[in-house]
Formats: sequence, C-alpha cells, structure tokens
Amino acid sequence: MSFLTASTKEQYGLRLAISLAKSFNNKKPISLGQVAAAEQISNKYLEELVIFLKKNNYVKSVSGRSGGYIFLKDPTKVSVKDIIWLFTDAPTVVRCTNKKSICPLIHKCSAKNVWYKVQAQVELTLADIKISDLLNN
Repeated sequence: MSFLTASTKEQYGLRLAISLAKSFNNKKPISLGQVAAAEQISNKYLEELVIFLKKNNYVKSVSGRSGGYIFLKDPTKVSVKDIIWLFTDAPTVVRCTNKKSICPLIHKCSAKNVWYKVQAQVELTLADIKISDLLNN
C-alpha cells in the first residue's frame, strides 16, 4: 500500500522536531550538527527543514559557541499531525481526499467512503500522538 507513505521531508521533519523538543524543559540549545549525528540526516537537509519549524514559531535559534535551537511549544500540546502538516500541504491517502483536488467521479465513486474513512482515521491518529509521547524512544 504505497498510498500511506510519508515523504522524506515529513519523516525527517518529524525526527528533527522530536530531537529539538528535548530542549523544551531545560532550554539548552541543540545544534543541527547534534541532530544530524544522532539521526543520520545531513546537516544541509536539516537546515532546510528547520526553516519550517522556525517560521511557524516551534523553535528559535540561539547564536554563539553553544548555540543551536530551542523548542518553544510544550511538547505535550504539539501533535504529530501539527508537525507533519508544517512540511506538506495536508497529506492525503489518495488524491480524492484532498479538499483542494476535484475528482470528476466524486458524486458516483463507489470507493470514496472508504478513502474518506481511512483519511479521517489517519488524521485522528496523528492528532492523538503528542511529541512528548515520542521523546523517550
């Protein structure tokens, strides 16, 4: 079932957010170099991804020798859905569940209800999992 595959940007963006969320309580900056080493993601790619977190006020940068990024939002209140949606335009299980997409068969498709139910369950599940749930993995 390839339709449920998260993009590399979504997967790595989530891993970056989880890594940086570890700084929330102690406010000690975490460098992208540290994340790159721990998560085996290129530093250059992390630099591209952190922009999404920064422009949406999930992280702030700290300059200096021991600089890096600090997670600003309480990880108990941030869902996996919140993070994934930063890196994509509302992921969908199939094209017809994308609210921006207009399928010519929408009114007579015999399978559409299946896809809408799957989409709804995926969204509920991602919304139910908080970043704090993933910090000790």
